[in-house]
Amino acid sequence: MEDIIVQRFEIPEGVTLEIEDPWIERGDRNDPAFYTGDSEIVARLSNEALDREWEIRCLGEMRIAIEGIDHIIRYPDRLIEAGVNSDKDLRDLEEAGKLEWINNSWLEVIDSKDPDSWQEWIYHDIKEAIEEVAKRIKEEE
Repeated sequence: MEDIIVQRFEIPEGVTLEIEDPWIERGDRNDPAFYTGDSEIVARLSNEALDREWEIRCLGEMRIAIEGIDHIIRYPDRLIEAGVNSDKDLRDLEEAGKLEWINNSWLEVIDSKDPDSWQEWIYHDIKEAIEEVAKRIKEEE
């Protein structure tokens, strides 16, 4: 039986977190590669006092070449079909020289007050993105 890690987030009081994908709570899939091409929005954070909401979105095109796989992987389902089920699997393949990132996806933040204005907060780890954005929101109060 596989051990499932339940991820906890440090969210300051007054900031609300809404997770869009249940895999985020699993804790071993923090790389945007596991969310590329899905709904794009992976989490929302809001602050009632500021009457604002921030969306964390997974953006960019993913293209990964894995030794022994005869096609370029572009989406999470193909990544999982290739046996890559966690951040550790990605890291192990990359460290062994069996995985090549051609393009990678990333996380960006959008402010509801100005949806055309990206916050220029770029992340490559979902837990880090959620906690850092929550901290920044609290600092704006």
